[in-house]
Amino acid sequence: MLNYTQFPVARWSKTVVIVTVAVSVALCAESVLMFFIASIQGMEPWFRTVFILAGLIPPVILLTMFAFAPLSYRIEREELVVSRLARNYRVPLNKIASVRRGDAMDLRGSTRTMGCGGFAGFYGLFSVPALGKSRLFITRKDSLVILPLTQGRTLVLSPKDPEAFVKAIEEAGGKS
Repeated sequence: MLNYTQFPVARWSKTVVIVTVAVSVALCAESVLMFFIASIQGMEPWFRTVFILAGLIPPVILLTMFAFAPLSYRIEREELVVSRLARNYRVPLNKIASVRRGDAMDLRGSTRTMGCGGFAGFYGLFSVPALGKSRLFITRKDSLVILPLTQGRTLVLSPKDPEAFVKAIEEAGGKS
């Protein structure tokens, strides 16, 4: 018997797809270029090593960005969990002050303070004029759920079915 309810993230928006593809192509091209330069004959061995190491950096960046992107949201007995390849992000349900549907206007004027702004989603810490300091784990802006937390920050998610997610949070003990 499952002890949690899982919600998939919303499909990537057109912006997220374009940014993800463009960044992936650029980083892969940079990596190929570094390996090509390292293969030039007559280059000093230490210099070749520098180019090989430089060629390894873009794949590490890509893997790191994908590792922190949101994959799904789970409502467990006492926690809301944002599932990621890297360490999951957890919020105790009793720390959720309220829950409501949101829209793109809620994020107008946002500034990323630490995180990713379009590659596989928008995730990390953002300063949002309408919401204050916020942690976003979203893949599109037309499927938002806003969760103000008791310690002053706001959590913003984008489940595939926002209405069902809001209802599940309310039923699990998050405020309405």
